[in-house]
Amino acid sequence: VFNSTALTYSELDNKADIIASILSEKSVKPGDLVGICMERSSLMIAALLGILKSGAAYVPLDPHYPSERLSYMINDARLKYIVAQTDTISMFSKMNEMVSFINTDLLPQNCTSSVHSSTFKTAYVIYTSGSTGKPKGVRISHQSVVNLLKGLRKKPGLDPTDVVLATTTLSFDISVLEIFLPLITGACCVMVDHETSRDGAGLITTIEQHSATLMQGTPGLWRLLLSCEWSGSKQLKALCGGEKLPPDLISDLLPKVKELWNMYGPTETTVWSTCHHITDSSSPVLIGRPIANTQIYILDTSMKPVAPGVTGELYIGGAGLAEGYHNLPDMTASRFIQSPFSKGLIYKTGDLARFCQDG
Repeated sequence: VFNSTALTYSELDNKADIIASILSEKSVKPGDLVGICMERSSLMIAALLGILKSGAAYVPLDPHYPSERLSYMINDARLKYIVAQTDTISMFSKMNEMVSFINTDLLPQNCTSSVHSSTFKTAYVIYTSGSTGKPKGVRISHQSVVNLLKGLRKKPGLDPTDVVLATTTLSFDISVLEIFLPLITGACCVMVDHETSRDGAGLITTIEQHSATLMQGTPGLWRLLLSCEWSGSKQLKALCGGEKLPPDLISDLLPKVKELWNMYGPTETTVWSTCHHITDSSSPVLIGRPIANTQIYILDTSMKPVAPGVTGELYIGGAGLAEGYHNLPDMTASRFIQSPFSKGLIYKTGDLARFCQDG
């Protein structure tokens, strides 16, 4: 189920093939970046898949972002093509950017050829908030996304009987879980539109209407539900991340849901790197243990491991590491550094952490 329209996987796949074919006809090739600026709908999912099938990587452009930010991302990513709708295309008329559009409102009924790229590397380039300066693009590979999805399918867990509520803008990387995890498991994805995602009462209605079994959000989103006197859902698995999870929110939320999970991870290590199943509101708030094929290191200023209970800086290694920052080699080199423990790289998060005695 996507928004108000129900689509089967085969119907979604057909639309994705059409978009991939159009991109191929426009000489989009593996490794290219293609923008996507669409309202949240079934067609948005098809557009994402179409871009990926062409071998290109998608760059999300939230239509609700200021035009200055969109213009910056278009130029920084050097986008030639943007997949968009008639309404969102009209936004760009005053921006004078030298880009071409694939209008999803004007798609043909069928594609002339089915395009499935045999070359997959970068899956998406997502721009961070830019709260400490200009937004910077983070390049994430297909391999890293697949590792994330396979790991999360096992824990916190998802299967074909689940219904996932997708509430997050494409420009926030946790949307990757909401969209692609249902697709690889055969579960149902309910695409929540922009207005409803900001309306507590609307979200409560949507949870109940579709019998949602998994939803993720920031602490602010969960507080929004609770502020509307949400009675809860005993079949809902609640994932909370993006910000520190406060103890008082745990106390309020834990009795209202089936399961509560605290999720942690920077964009540079592909959405989530650790998770923790919270079962007791009186226990310390942990970020948990690493997901599949992820290594966590807590190091001192000399890059030596600290003892359990001692605070140090958190470093992350493994299959989730980004390819680096887009067109920022110096910044990439300063944050993705050679691991003192293996041949690979580790990411310097800048976050402080400590190990409990049990790891």
